Amino acid sequence: MLTCQVAYPGAVKFEEGYKAINGSTPNANQVYDYNCFWTAIYAVALAGIDTDLVKINEAAHSGKLEWDTPMGHAHYTAESGNFPGLMPRIAIVQNNKLVSVPIPD
Repeated sequence: MLTCQVAYPGAVKFEEGYKAINGSTPNANQVYDYNCFWTAIYAVALAGIDTDLVKINEAAHSGKLEWDTPMGHAHYTAESGNFPGLMPRIAIVQNNKLVSVPIPD
């Protein structure tokens, strides 16, 4: 249970929406799933196209991808402040395997 231990606008919005739909508070896995899902949606919106994976990946690494997540404000860049684990990744399923789309130069 989160019960909004942080006052981030994104956290409050997510918890209230989750409670309205499910009648309970989300767990940590649901927060992470939500973040991944919406980060991809925002990358697609920023790219302006949902079929060109290279353009979507370029948008995700452009330094313009940011939004208020349940864990605070996220701003993704190609380097992500020297924290490579925070870099956005775009992947597709090919032959039942998850394949990463290359990071643009």
